[in-house]
Amino acid sequence: MARTNNKYVRDLTVFPHPFSLGYWKMAARELTDLRTLIFAALIIAIRVALKQVFIPVGESLSIYIGFIFTAVGGSVYGPVMALIVGTITDLLGFVVAPTGPFNPMFTLVEVLSTFLYALVLYRQKITFSRILLSKLSVNVLANMLLQSWVMSTLYGKAFYVYVVPRIIKNIVMLPFEVIILSVLFGALIVPMIRLRMYNSTQNALVLRTSSYIILGIVAVVLLVLAIVVAMDYNTYKDAFKAFMDSLFGK
Repeated sequence: MARTNNKYVRDLTVFPHPFSLGYWKMAARELTDLRTLIFAALIIAIRVALKQVFIPVGESLSIYIGFIFTAVGGSVYGPVMALIVGTITDLLGFVVAPTGPFNPMFTLVEVLSTFLYALVLYRQKITFSRILLSKLSVNVLANMLLQSWVMSTLYGKAFYVYVVPRIIKNIVMLPFEVIILSVLFGALIVPMIRLRMYNSTQNALVLRTSSYIILGIVAVVLLVLAIVVAMDYNTYKDAFKAFMDSLFGK
């Protein structure tokens, strides 16, 4: 924060990557910025409300739309605030609509997702590749691996029982989620710059027709692969189990 004419002006420094001390100092300062705190509270409220809006696609497997607000929020308040926002969102979500006994392991999934979006998008140029990287990292690290491990630990079933369907779901959904986020950020960048939530130099999102064509092709290919796997699910599940057993010697 800088002082100009007795008023505080939000520092909107942009960094090439998050691997710098200045980046993390800036992220920590967001904890004392009133506008950022208000924005974070708004994101929490929206995300808690949207936890009740989902499409069930299988046992312990659903499609949610709250990720769009998680990504936008993380791009504004950064990874330090994201840790707090993710924790509060999960706790409030459980209080508002509990779905079973509370377990802090599920909070880890929420926190990791919120943190990853913020890490990739906060105070950096918002590009198509960064949006893709943020969603891919969340899908793989949080949705596929960590959530499957949590489910396996809590319910005593093998890891592969949970990870196989999550791999299918997250791979199939990835192109569509990236398109949604790209369109959303494309629409929000200019208004957010005017509100001094973003720096003008962050506006680097260029969506060409070729981007949509490539994502469309990827989506079709992944959908076909998912259908093939679904048609012979038990075979692929057994193959994955054998692979995991070979790795861990079980």
